[in-house]
Amino acid sequence: MSVAEYMRSIGRPAPEGRKRARKAPSREVQHTFGKLWALEGLPPPVEEWRFLQDIDGPGAPASALDYGWPALRFAVEVDGGIWMRGGGAHSHPRDILRNMDKANAATVRGVRIYRVTTDQVRSGVAVALVREAMRALKLLE
Repeated sequence: MSVAEYMRSIGRPAPEGRKRARKAPSREVQHTFGKLWALEGLPPPVEEWRFLQDIDGPGAPASALDYGWPALRFAVEVDGGIWMRGGGAHSHPRDILRNMDKANAATVRGVRIYRVTTDQVRSGVAVALVREAMRALKLLE
C-alpha cells in the first residue's frame, strides 16, 4: 500500500511533498501516534513503557520507550527535533549518546525498537510503517 493509499484509507489527504516541520511538543506528537494507532483497531501499546523496570524489576532505572508492547518485546520511539538548529532532543550529541545507551539496553533484553520521525507521525505514515514491520516480524496478523 502506498502512502497516498494509506492516507486515503484513514480519511486524510496524502502528503504533498516535504514541508518544513513545525515545532510541536513531543508529547503532542506521541499522543497523535497513539490516537492514530487506536483508530486502526490494533493492539494497544503501553505509552512511556518503562522497559527496564518491567524486565529487570522495580529497582531498575526508569528509562522509558515512547510506546511498547511488552509481551511482544517491541517498541516504537518517536524521534523529534532532528532538524533543529543547534541540536534538538534527538540530534544533540549528549542525547544521541543517551538514546544509544537506551537502545543498547533494550537490545540486550530482546526488545526491538522501531524509530519514526515526528513528520511520519503527523502525516499518518508512522502507523503504516510500524504495522508493516510488526507483520513482517510475525507480531501482528
